[in-house]
Amino acid sequence: MRVDLRVKHDIEARKSAIGLFELGHGYKSAAIALSLPAEAVRRWQEIYRAFGSEVLLRMDG
Repeated sequence: MRVDLRVKHDIEARKSAIGLFELGHGYKSAAIALSLPAEAVRRWQEIYRAFGSEVLLRMDG
């Protein structure tokens, strides 16, 4: 049986990222402010821009 070792961030982290995106922050500055991996926040920003905050908040991990 495989174990999923990917780091998953909770909904509060995504809410905080959305708040920073709405203030005009890019993914790099948001990642630094939230102490999260830049690649994760970059994906969140792409999803946020393409589909909006509702989809980002409903993501599972």
